[in-house]
Amino acid sequence: MNPAAFLITVAVLRDECGDATFQNYFRTHKPRFLAVWGKNDPFFLAAGAEAFRRDIPGAMVHFFDTGHFALETHATEIAATIRDFFAH
Repeated sequence: MNPAAFLITVAVLRDECGDATFQNYFRTHKPRFLAVWGKNDPFFLAAGAEAFRRDIPGAMVHFFDTGHFALETHATEIAATIRDFFAH
């Protein structure tokens, strides 16, 4: 990805992920929530996943020892986590 496209992508993600509409929805409705996260992701930092726990009591957040492309390295483990989430 060229540097300009990267900066645009980061700006869009920052605006969307920081949108108070989503945060208010989570805090008000407290949906069941699962986040699977690469703990070494340089773009989506672990603090972002922890924020879900703050906004949604009972949110399930699972960190995997991987980076941004977690499904490429941990697909089996992530699939098992998703299956477990839907089984309960």
